[in-house]
Amino acid sequence: MQMREAELMETQRLEEIRNRKNDEFDRRNMQMRIAKSQLQMAEKKIIARQYSKMFLGTFKRDTLSLMVDLGALRRPQELSRDSIFVPQLYSQIQYDMQTYMINQEQMDEMLNKSMEDISLIHKASIVRELNRRAEIKKNEERKKRDEEDARDRRKEKR
Repeated sequence: MQMREAELMETQRLEEIRNRKNDEFDRRNMQMRIAKSQLQMAEKKIIARQYSKMFLGTFKRDTLSLMVDLGALRRPQELSRDSIFVPQLYSQIQYDMQTYMINQEQMDEMLNKSMEDISLIHKASIVRELNRRAEIKKNEERKKRDEEDARDRRKEKR
């Protein structure tokens, strides 16, 4: 009885091992089939893209824009906007830019003039300050000379 149970357990263990191996084998086969099908789908997509590019390459790419430029697909509002409003807008912008440039030049001239005046005033004040300092220096030197002369006279008197 014990031997029978041992054999039964051994056979169950071996069956479980075989079942696991079969499951693993089936799983790997399924993964390979999925990978192969994905690769085939990617190849089909690439071939379809290349075929459609070759087929559509013969058509002119800018046909729609060409028809719009010829006026075949324009609305009356767009036509009036492009022929009346846009040119007026451009001329107004051009006028505004010219007046802006003129105003800018006038401001530059005014600033340059005021800067020149300020620099002349500054230069004159620097010259005055230098003259004042030179005058102070002369006065100090004169005082020193007078003091030295006074000392020398006192010495001579003694």
